[in-house]
Amino acid sequence: MAVVGRDKKHVEELVKLSNSYKDSVEPIFDRRSNSAQEVLQPSILEEFMEHMFAPTEAVIGDSGVRAPAAGYLDLVFHPRSIETLFKTPEYTVRTKDHDFVIGSHIEMRFISPAGGNPQNKRLVLPAVALEVKRYLERDMLDERSGTPALVKAATPYCLFVVIAEYLKMDDCRPELSKIDEIYVLRKQRNSDRLAADLKPNPIDADLVWDLYQMVWQHLRKLWWDSSIAEYFIGSVQAIAETGEIVIASASDSQISAYAFGAKNVILVAGTQKICADLADAIERVRGYTVDRHDQWLEERGVSASPIGKLMIMEYETAPERVNLILIQEELGW
Repeated sequence: MAVVGRDKKHVEELVKLSNSYKDSVEPIFDRRSNSAQEVLQPSILEEFMEHMFAPTEAVIGDSGVRAPAAGYLDLVFHPRSIETLFKTPEYTVRTKDHDFVIGSHIEMRFISPAGGNPQNKRLVLPAVALEVKRYLERDMLDERSGTPALVKAATPYCLFVVIAEYLKMDDCRPELSKIDEIYVLRKQRNSDRLAADLKPNPIDADLVWDLYQMVWQHLRKLWWDSSIAEYFIGSVQAIAETGEIVIASASDSQISAYAFGAKNVILVAGTQKICADLADAIERVRGYTVDRHDQWLEERGVSASPIGKLMIMEYETAPERVNLILIQEELGW
């Protein structure tokens, strides 16, 4: 198609072209005796979604999923016997067929230390799942209402949206389910479509633009941030008897959570990390801790990593926000 941009003007042009095409072919489809079973009409909308969201390749890459797909739900092991449990346990990967998915492929591999052949399974993890229907009726919505809960249990970050052209019930309440949003693109009841003297409304370009923006915002935002967690559990590198705690990090991933982000911080450390004062604690971190960590990395074929950030916790304004648990044994370094 000639429309390659995806600002509001280009999306409106895409919708206009789609409406023109649907006006031409759908009367032909509707005259077929088994048109409802052929599901040709919703397939037009599915293909429209695939084309409209083509620019998402900039986020998901060439290997990503942008098509109808069976998304991962859960994994169940059901070994036939104790022998297969230890070697090649039988399993079932449960999936859900989605009308349109933006997501990724991952390869899952099972290897048993007791032997047996490795088992491989390719999975689709949806970031966005769209259910695309010609019309939305009560039974269909009730059936769809349980699905997003299962999807979000497996992939909590997944945006789950139901899209229909027509509405075939009095109301719909996505807030009572895990459905993130419901779009009725023609803003019209299905009975209007079937009436002889009424012409169907065109698909509303503003609604399609709203859907497009919502999906893009979801793909670009941070789905999970450890720095704003309710609870954050970690460790430290040195503890001074004068009250200071010293944390060293190469990636800085935990620093913001320790400092202010997490509502509750639980630190677990061995008593061998206790030092006389702050100077000794810092010396321990820059010397013994870094040396042992580099040795651990090199044993695994990874290059040594320098300290990225060095944090000193001396005073906490929120009472009981930070708790330190000391274990009377050597834990870490």
